[in-house]
Order: sequence, then structure tokens, then C-alpha cells
Amino acid sequence: MNIKKKLCLAAAVFFVLALTGNAQDENAQDENMDYFNRGVVNYIRGDLPQAVENLQKAYSQNPDDTKIQTFYLKTLVETGTQLYERGEYEQAKPHFEKALQLSPENKEVEKMYSIITDSEKRDVAMTPALESFRKEQEKLISGYLKQKDVFDKIIAKLDTERDSLKKIIKEREETIKNDIIRFVIIAAITAFIAGILLLGILFLWYRKKEGLKTDALLSHQESIIKKMQSFSAASDRTASDSASFKIDSSERGVITDINTSIRKRAKRVEMLEKDLRDEKDPEVAEKLLQQYINDDNNRIKANAAKALYPHNSQKALEILAEMLLNYDKWMRTSAVWALGEISTEKAAKLLLSLKNEDDPNVKAQLTENIEKLMDNKELSQDTMDNLVERLKKLKEGQS
Repeated sequence: MNIKKKLCLAAAVFFVLALTGNAQDENAQDENMDYFNRGVVNYIRGDLPQAVENLQKAYSQNPDDTKIQTFYLKTLVETGTQLYERGEYEQAKPHFEKALQLSPENKEVEKMYSIITDSEKRDVAMTPALESFRKEQEKLISGYLKQKDVFDKIIAKLDTERDSLKKIIKEREETIKNDIIRFVIIAAITAFIAGILLLGILFLWYRKKEGLKTDALLSHQESIIKKMQSFSAASDRTASDSASFKIDSSERGVITDINTSIRKRAKRVEMLEKDLRDEKDPEVAEKLLQQYINDDNNRIKANAAKALYPHNSQKALEILAEMLLNYDKWMRTSAVWALGEISTEKAAKLLLSLKNEDDPNVKAQLTENIEKLMDNKELSQDTMDNLVERLKKLKEGQS
């Protein structure tokens, strides 16, 4: 324990000498002394590997400095001895090699190197050589022990500066943490306000859009009312909605309405269809046609579906598909007629889906519409082939 204390005192002396020595090149010495001072502090704190590393850098920059050389030699021997005492001979060997290179005339270092490199001598205690080496080092520093107080003050100053630095770092971390918290809070508030504003803008846009739709709907309704007033001066809503039909004596069997109320309502749908040709909003068109789509009369319902097709083809085809499945032959006949009038690929395919039809009126309308569809050059070849085949069966009396 006394030897360790003396070694600490030796470190203090060499540290003081390093700080008070003359310098030939101020910048080079500052860098050199920085590594030396680090090595001293590492040694005092018991970190011998780090002490060796820093002292080696100091020595490589100024190999003629006897103070650095002496302290570097001492640290190498101390480190090598610790490794030797733990039985780590191969790890200890490089340290004694470097020590011997630093001081080739030092008999104690030579003796210790001999012990570490010769396996037969490893059982020989290294303590005598180490003690002799330490005594030699103590002689070098005995004249400087009075400067221990200076070294203690320097160490105390280093500790104070370290504590001050830790305090500054801690305060800085707290400041950064508070800044992050404030940023998160401000960002959350900003996002909330932006969300409220966005919802308000969307609400106003939706209200404006709905208002435009309402205005367009009212405009259409006013236009239709004026046309209806010129078409019929008196209201026909009190007339009976029951439909009666007569079949033309011609071979085709054309459907004609003898009920004036039905005829007038169907006429309204036709006028409305013309009025909606330039309408861009499907919802407006659908709302205007809704009461006619829900009508129980086959002619009015088919006309409404046909008028709806340019604005909402899917819904129009759904209405006509439902009419094709209706038990009422007039519903099926009107649906066949409307699909022929629409005359598109989808309409043709839906028309061909009508199977096992036995009613002569429906079949007659189906035959007429297929012949009409065959003039449409825009239909696919596959659909055209199916129409030809179906027409052939109809003319042969098949369903």
C-alpha cells in the first residue's frame, strides 16, 4: 500500500514538472502535454490501459522528453506486472518489450523481461526486480515530494471543472427537454386549430355544393312546371292511375295507352329526359326522376329508367333488370323496349338475359329490339353473334 502511495506521489511530481517545464514549440507542447496530463489522470484513477495509450501518444510526439519517457516506462512496467501476476504472460510480454526499448540499460527491466519470456524462469518471483525498479523510480522523484500540494490543487481544479461541466450538460438537457415539450404542445394545438378550420371549410364547401344542387333542382322544377302548364292547363292528378291496354290488330301487337293520365305522365318523363340532357350532376337528375322511377305503371317506369341511363347507367339497368323479372308481361315488355332504345353493349347483354319467355307480346317486342340492335356497329362481335342466334330462335318460334 505504501508503494502505491509513493507511485501516486511520483505521478504528481511528473505532472507538475510537465506543467512547469520550458517549451521550444508552444503549439506542439500544448498538444503533447494534453496527452501527458490525460495519462497522469488515468494512472491516478487506476485506468492503466488508458494511461499507457495516452502516454504512448505523448512519447511519440516528443521522444526526447525525459519526464514523459520516465513516466511512460513506469506505466508500462506497472501494467505488465499486473498482467504477469494474473498469469497473462503473453499479454504482459509486449509491455516489457516496450519498456526495454525505452530503457535498454535498465537491469531491472531487462531481468523482468527475461523472466516473462523464459517459461522456465516464470516460477521465479518477479517481486525483487520490481521492488528494485520501484526504488530507482522513487529516487528520481524524492526531490519533488514537496510539490504534492500543488498537484492536489490541480486535481481538485480538474474535479471542480468536471462537476461544472456536468452541471452545464444537465441544464442543457433540461432546456432541450422543455423545448421539446413546448414544441409538442404547440404542434398539437396548431394541428387541432388546423383541423377545426379544415372541418369548417369542408362544411362550408358542402353547404355551398348542396345549395348549388338545390338551386339547380329548383330551376329544373320551375322549367318543368312551366312546360307542364303549357301542356295541360288542368291538373290530372285526380285521374285514375289504372292502366288499360289494347293490342293493335297488326302482326306485331303494338301497346297503346287509352288512359289519358298515364299518357300525360309518360309525356312528362319524355320532356324531362330532354330537359336533363345537359345536366352534369347525376344526383339532380335522379331526384327529378325519382317519383317516376317509383311509379307503378310500366310505361312511366321504363321511360324514367331510360331517362336515368345517361346519368346513372348502373341504377337504370338495375331497374330494368328488375322489370324483366316481373310477373306482369307489360312490365317485361316495357323493359325490353327501353333496353332497345338505350342500345348499348350492357343493354344488349341484359336483353339477352331474358330467357324462357312465352308471352307473344314480349317476344314480339324482343324480336323488334334485337333487329334494331343489330344495326348498332359499336357492339362487340361476341354480342352481335349472340343477337343473331337469339333472333334465329325467336323466328323459329323458340323462346
